[in-house]
Order: sequence, then structure tokens, then C-alpha cells
Amino acid sequence: MAEQQKGFIIVVIASLGLGTIGLWSRLAYNAAITPLELLTMRFTLAAVLLWVYALMRHRKELRIGFNNLFRLFIQGGIAYAVTSIGYFYALKYLPVSLTAILFYLHPVYTIILSRLFLKEKISGQRWGALLMTFVGILLLVGHLNSNTGYSMTGIILIVLSGLSYAGFAICNQRLKADCNGYVSTLYTITFCALIMNAITRPSLSLWLSLNTTQWLIVLGIALLGTIVGIYGLVAGIRLVGASAASIYSAIEPLAATVLALAFLREQFSVFQALGMLLVLAGVSIIKIEQKANTINSIQRLKHKF
Repeated sequence: MAEQQKGFIIVVIASLGLGTIGLWSRLAYNAAITPLELLTMRFTLAAVLLWVYALMRHRKELRIGFNNLFRLFIQGGIAYAVTSIGYFYALKYLPVSLTAILFYLHPVYTIILSRLFLKEKISGQRWGALLMTFVGILLLVGHLNSNTGYSMTGIILIVLSGLSYAGFAICNQRLKADCNGYVSTLYTITFCALIMNAITRPSLSLWLSLNTTQWLIVLGIALLGTIVGIYGLVAGIRLVGASAASIYSAIEPLAATVLALAFLREQFSVFQALGMLLVLAGVSIIKIEQKANTINSIQRLKHKF
């Protein structure tokens, strides 16, 4: 099997895994697990499983130096931890499907941050895509139930989560650690676990008090939503490139929406469905242009040398 095909399959599987996060989270909240408790157990269990495998198969690759550790701490312990906290708390106030779609706007945030801090130019095509996503957001958000009083809180949280993830993506480009995908995933999740444990300071009773249903939820989000999702995405990027992988990962919000409709009985109006399609189309245009720019840059370098 060609690397492109293999990478595509891996990214699709990873995106499906990440798409289950909203479902596991809502099931956990219904089972009396708080967001911080779920995050702590999610990353702790995933880190333990990853370390067990690493000590068996990747022991010689674990020493990556202080600079690499510091970079992964910034990316995982700070940026990704903040991203996860914002996302999981947003799920308490917003439907799973809407949360996934609004989070998927992080490439838009990346463009805005790059324009503000890196002075990158925005092409006409990107302006059109930004306008398309903005209209889509209005259709999505405009049909929320304004009587609950919680919708705006959820929107603010998911926007902050997306901004943090955009910062994570920019840091990953600027401060990329010199190690393989598995080790990078291992330390990223480990630093997330350490930060979450420092925040919640859980006792052993948290783990011992879990019933069978709660254990299945924690195992599901640790295995599918964390190890399969994050490591699969990292491995896929190494095969097909970041730009192509980001396009394929459009499956993630679609998977989250389908799971929410099927298992949580969430409902989408016609206008919200149209808004979702506009957001997905706008973000996809941005990602396709990013991929094209990357290919053109590589070709110019080849001609130059």
C-alpha cells in the first residue's frame, strides 16, 4: 500500500477516534463525572498505557534532551491542556455537534493569529472562505435556545479552546520537537496528565469509586479519543503531510455530529445544517489553499537548488 493511501486511512481512523470525544464526555457528565475529573483520568490512563508500550518498544528513543522536553511541555502541558479544558467545559453548555463544528474553526483562528503576530497576508480566496464560515457561524449560533442563559458561555469557551489549539498548531510549526511521532505523543499526553493532576489533585478514591459504566467511559475516551486519535493524527501527518492531514480531518466534526444524532438524539434544524456545511466548506477551502501554497513553496525550492 502506498504511503499516501496508508496515511489517509490512518488520519481517517484518528479523526473518527477524536470524533468520539463529545459522545464520551456527555456520557461521563450523565454518569456524574466532572469535566476536570474526566480530563485527569483520560490523560493519566492514556499516559500510563503509552509508557508501558514505550518501555517495551521505544526505550532507546525516550531520551530527547531538555530543549525537546521544554517544547513538548509548552505544546502539551500548556496549549493542549488549555484546549482540552475549554472544549470539555463547552460541552456542558452546548450540543456535541455544535461544539465540534465551532472547534473545527481553529484554522480560521490560526489565520487571524498569523496575521496579527506574524504579519502574514490574507489572500482574496481566504477572505471569501472567512466570510463563508462567518455566515455559517451565524446560522449555527443564531438558532440556539437563548432562554437557557448558557449558550454564550459555551460559545466563549469553545472559541477560547479553538484559539488555544491555533496557538498549539503555531507552536508545533515553530518549536517542532526532534523526535518520532510516538515519543512526541507520549510526552504531550504525559505533560497534559501532569497538569491535570496538579489542578485536580485527585485521591485514589476517585479511581476506586468508579463503577463499571464509568470505567468503560474512561477507557473509551482514553483509548479511542486520546491514543488512537492523537497518535493516529501524528502518524498520519508524517505520511501525508500536515496540510493534507488537516483536510482529511474534516471527518472529525462530521463523525461527532453523526454520533450525537444517533446516540444522544440531538437535533439539527435546516438552517443549522446549512451553517455546518458552510463552515466545513469555508475551512476546507482554507486548508486546500494552505496545501497548494506548501506544494508551490517546495517546488520553488527545488527549482532554486
